[in-house]
Amino acid sequence: MNDLNLENSYVTSWKSSNPTLNYMNDEVCITTDGFHCFWYIQILNNTIQCNNIKTFISTTCECTIELHLQNINDNSKNMFFNTKHIQSGKMQEVNWVLPENDIYMDNYHRVILDITFAKDNSEFRIHSIKTNLNKKEPNFLIFVTGQSNSIGHSTTFDHAIQNDYPTTNIYTLNETSQNNYNWEIADIRKQMGTKPAWRNLFAYHFAKHLVQNNNDVVVGLIICGVDGLEINYWDKRYEQYLFDKSLNMINSGLNILNKNKIDLMLWQQGESDYDKTNSYYEEKLRYILNDYRTSLNQNNLNIFCGNTAGKQWTNFNGHQQNNTLNMLNSDGNPTTMCVQGIDDLMTSDGWHFTNNSTRKIGLLYYQTYLKLLNTKEEIQYSILVHDNPQLKSDIFFTVNET
Repeated sequence: MNDLNLENSYVTSWKSSNPTLNYMNDEVCITTDGFHCFWYIQILNNTIQCNNIKTFISTTCECTIELHLQNINDNSKNMFFNTKHIQSGKMQEVNWVLPENDIYMDNYHRVILDITFAKDNSEFRIHSIKTNLNKKEPNFLIFVTGQSNSIGHSTTFDHAIQNDYPTTNIYTLNETSQNNYNWEIADIRKQMGTKPAWRNLFAYHFAKHLVQNNNDVVVGLIICGVDGLEINYWDKRYEQYLFDKSLNMINSGLNILNKNKIDLMLWQQGESDYDKTNSYYEEKLRYILNDYRTSLNQNNLNIFCGNTAGKQWTNFNGHQQNNTLNMLNSDGNPTTMCVQGIDDLMTSDGWHFTNNSTRKIGLLYYQTYLKLLNTKEEIQYSILVHDNPQLKSDIFFTVNET
């Protein structure tokens, strides 16, 4: 837990209660001749993210406290914690905890205690205020790669959109120093893997749908996309660097968690290959996807490949490779699927999707994930019926009987 510097604070009141604030050793003492005061604790040169606040309080009379976390840049994003009723007497521990299902987090600039006393001429002491962010361990790992649309080129974070804000159920793998990585809470206002700060991200919104509909899922995003590259740059026969870098990131993320496999790979690339034939792109794509599966020792790794942009521009053939990508849904391999409908979404310049389109792409990827789950259930059922022929007739009989 992190201690707030209580000296960066001041006290006011909306009534003429004349509150005063004094520092006494490690404590802050507030006295007032009225019934109410606001205590503001400023967080200088930094911000905090937290979902747990612990304090140690004593008071000369019974009081109630409302605790707020405030974003001074956007008052609509302030967080309110439940009211606490404090009995008079000795120093006592008081905790504020956000509900587990609260998916909303932000960076906060100050803490506000709204204190109402049962009587006037009261004294209120706080020994310390500690903030804590209860971090979790990712249990569903997604590797993301591709060109500019895979890392949100021409998009940005939107303060007005709640789903753009971070949650404690989505993490990203970031490089802390050369070839050293760590899992951090994903925040699209910050760098996420190779995604620059403040760019929006389709994979983040896919992850949002995933965690919002699955309480036990904690997503870990491994992002290794690069602006403007043709598919050749993922082909080790042509260029080694990008493939090796992405594998190093994946293995680093797995090692930290003591895991041996990722759960899903997302491929969002193809606009730069607008001048290549479909057969050329297909050969490259199948080689690269197989190379990832082989290198990770995951022959059945599920891979989603999204449609490219460019369909709406008559003078740009960026959607040239969608014919190849669409075939992934009819080639008999259920572990590789095309995310369709992306090419119908709006772009800002023919090449790059808008903010709203980026969020919709996340939803389309999630809908494809649901199709994958249904496909797996159908395959498992087919195998079960094949091994147990009587099962099919038993099920049929039961349905007709009811």
